[in-house]
Amino acid sequence: MYVVLSPSRRVVVGCLQLFLVIIYLSFVAQVMAYEDSPSTSQPIAEIETAVSFPTTGIIANTMQNGTTGHPMPSSLTVNTLTLPVTLYDQTTDPNAVIIEHLNISLAFIDGEVQVHELYTFDYLETVVFTDSPNSTIAHALPATATDTTFQRNVGPASRYIPAPDIFQSGSHWYNTQPLRPGSTSATLLVSYRLPYIDALTLTHELPYDVKNVHFSLPYNGVTFAADDWHQLASRSTGADGSIIRNYSRDNFAAGDHLTLNLSGTTPLPEPMSISTNEAAWMFSVAVLLTAVTFIIRLIIIRRRAQSTEIEEAIKAEETPTDLTKRSRQLVMALTVLDEGYEKGWIGEDAYNHRRHAIKTELATIWEKLCQSGTSSNTPLSDLFQIPTPQPGG
Repeated sequence: MYVVLSPSRRVVVGCLQLFLVIIYLSFVAQVMAYEDSPSTSQPIAEIETAVSFPTTGIIANTMQNGTTGHPMPSSLTVNTLTLPVTLYDQTTDPNAVIIEHLNISLAFIDGEVQVHELYTFDYLETVVFTDSPNSTIAHALPATATDTTFQRNVGPASRYIPAPDIFQSGSHWYNTQPLRPGSTSATLLVSYRLPYIDALTLTHELPYDVKNVHFSLPYNGVTFAADDWHQLASRSTGADGSIIRNYSRDNFAAGDHLTLNLSGTTPLPEPMSISTNEAAWMFSVAVLLTAVTFIIRLIIIRRRAQSTEIEEAIKAEETPTDLTKRSRQLVMALTVLDEGYEKGWIGEDAYNHRRHAIKTELATIWEKLCQSGTSSNTPLSDLFQIPTPQPGG
């Protein structure tokens, strides 16, 4: 299907593009007019742009399979759109940056402690903070921290997303997004690991003023030197009912060091408890496996015994004096061999080899009996007519 726009449609599109260019040039001109103005605590400019679109006639011709359609002209009416734009100046002064809340939680895992620090930043000035052209707010971590990750929250109802743009320079990590004015203007989750063997001193610098620090520690044999900290009510968390201790401390100044002194040995993981039904089920499975193993061993022993009987029957009395008796023994051995092969007790290669050996010896006895003229009660023609059995028959 092909859509052919009328010339009037192209004129309308061109007018809209020209109108947007005029708005953009007006915006740039006002920004340049205030670029040299002194820094204040108020917005540089507030612009309210009103855009209105006149009623426009639209005609679209359609063509399909050689047939052209001409619909009735239609109209497009768009209401006025108002866009308020507020411009702020920039500053590199970090004194107005405040950490409203810092929440710290620990989890002990296999000789390490997983640390989570959740920062909530306030910036109550009406300017945008940028520490340098390439960085904004700074973060300090312990020197021995490993597996460091940063996650950023972009809105009240949004999830945390990775922040790979945060980079390390010297002993600090730096954000790259400007800190906008307002309360709770930035939220950042920092995670890292520290080695833990019986004791640990977690310490790092606080680059900005901190109003409140909240610290959570599980009851796991590790003690916390809570001097200058206020202990809050403990709480239960998780399906296992583990208890979390909570501590709080206010008013850290920029440049102070946050220090958490921990000591004690974390207990080994407790063995999993097994209910009575699970224990009975496991015992039943063990008994069943033992019975199956015993039956398999009986079958193997029986087959070995039958194979030994076949061997003894074949090898019995290698050189009897009476050739007729020997021939009957060989016929009996051949019968046993065939039966073992039919029942799968002996492999095909071994069966063919032994059968050939017996028939060769029978042929030799037949020649000797013919030469000596000795006969037996059983005719030789019947004695040596031995059918070849079919496996599985």
